[in-house]
Amino acid sequence: MAFKTRSRKLAPLDSNVILGAISPANRYLMRLIEDKKELSFKKPTEERMNLVFQVLDDLLPHMGVFTKVLKLIRDELYDGIYSTEITGSSARESEMADTITRVPYFSLFHKLQEKRNEKTEEVCIELNNLKEMQV
Repeated sequence: MAFKTRSRKLAPLDSNVILGAISPANRYLMRLIEDKKELSFKKPTEERMNLVFQVLDDLLPHMGVFTKVLKLIRDELYDGIYSTEITGSSARESEMADTITRVPYFSLFHKLQEKRNEKTEEVCIELNNLKEMQV
């Protein structure tokens, strides 16, 4: 006995209907979009990375059989983004004490670039001063 099934044509969903639906995935998507204001590939910030990992940590318990493997992937990503160097940072309004956090590699690289640029400018100025003295 074969069952005959009819294929139903579904009306295309409006994006407002999808984003307006109450689901954890949509709630977190909206949270990320509201933070970033748009979906694009801009330079990462420490605050953005904190939010992304917070959302990932919130989603992990709801991943069922994939929770353990996604936790391992999350930890690998965290170790790949954050250096072992720690720093103290000023507290958010909701916290009373200062916090100690790991610094992302991109922040360390940016600080290193700024220091090298400052040193290069100092050396250039010193070199120009020496040239003027010889003339």
